[in-house]
Amino acid sequence: SHLSAAMQSADVAEIAPRCSSPDFIPALLDICRRHEIKLVIPGIDTELPMLAAAREQFAAAGVTALISSPETIAIGADKWRTHRWLVEHVFPTVRQATVAEALGDPHAWPFPMIVKPTAGSASVGVATVHNRDELQFHTRSGDFIVQTIATGAEYTVDVLVNRGGKCVCAIPRKRLEVRSGEVFKGVTARRPELIDL
Repeated sequence: SHLSAAMQSADVAEIAPRCSSPDFIPALLDICRRHEIKLVIPGIDTELPMLAAAREQFAAAGVTALISSPETIAIGADKWRTHRWLVEHVFPTVRQATVAEALGDPHAWPFPMIVKPTAGSASVGVATVHNRDELQFHTRSGDFIVQTIATGAEYTVDVLVNRGGKCVCAIPRKRLEVRSGEVFKGVTARRPELIDL
């Protein structure tokens, strides 16, 4: 949008096609060539799969796309795969199950709990449910999972990983206000336990 803040303050600004358009990657490559851009940094999760798949195209044009592999992006986009990866790599995480498992064993899955689509972003379809009726209502169509509720302050941790797969920098940010699943207000926080993790 011509009204975006970045559009007003950037040295040069252009409107690109939506990331869902087949013209998205060719347009970005053209912009990079014309403006001699050497680094592309993704701005939103919906463009990650396209940029990850096009990493070699950018590299051939002399541009580094600062993006994880397509496999890593696919894991992050699927809550089942993400949970399995966290458990396999011994990261602390919430418990997760199918809706049927939660409904079938109410003693193992006490309310309240979180319900969310298996795939999705921006908190679309995410709800806290307090009883069976709410759980069934929120999961009446689509593929959903349930999770236990994590307590305490919520942090996101931005990481920079080098080409060798080593984490070279981790920056925790405490979420102060969230709108539609996106951090609206946050503050960086030096949390050694999160940085070390």
